Amino acid sequence: MNIPSQISLYDLLTMIVPGFVILWIIGFCGLNPDIPLECAFIIILSYPLGMIYHRIIEQMFNWSKKMWEPCMLQHSWEEENNKLNEAKKKTPRKISKKDYCEAYYKITQANCLMNIPILEAQEAFLRNSLVLMLISIGKVCCCYKNESWHCNLVILLLVLSVTAVFAWIFTQKKIFSLVWEGDNNIQQ
Repeated sequence: MNIPSQISLYDLLTMIVPGFVILWIIGFCGLNPDIPLECAFIIILSYPLGMIYHRIIEQMFNWSKKMWEPCMLQHSWEEENNKLNEAKKKTPRKISKKDYCEAYYKITQANCLMNIPILEAQEAFLRNSLVLMLISIGKVCCCYKNESWHCNLVILLLVLSVTAVFAWIFTQKKIFSLVWEGDNNIQQ
């Protein structure tokens, strides 16, 4: 079996990378990444650890989605609707998560997902990375405070944390827009 070809971009970005960062934060559990066998074990441990972390973060962010997701779904639907010319314009209506799921599955069945799975992997990675970047700032401040580069890395992680929030929101909105766009194109 060719394992690297079986690992999806989603698995890499949302499970393996965060799992590796968590192991780095806790000092690789005493394993030495410079020793090939131990490095392999670190990579193998990264996947289940990252999967558990991914599910925890997913549940943590589900409560916030209840507040902003309906508004973002409606806004992206109206934006896509406004792109259509006046003759073909749909009548304004209140849409729901159910409408979105139906549109998503319709474009999936029509094989029109385009780059949505890649954007979904990016969105999940950005969401999952927020907490890890903040924890990494603490690790860098505690363990590497005598290094000349420590301040630069802390600033970089802070900037990345703030910009990741915006990138996460815009990526989620792009996914919604592409689903509505695909649904509109199928209907025409």
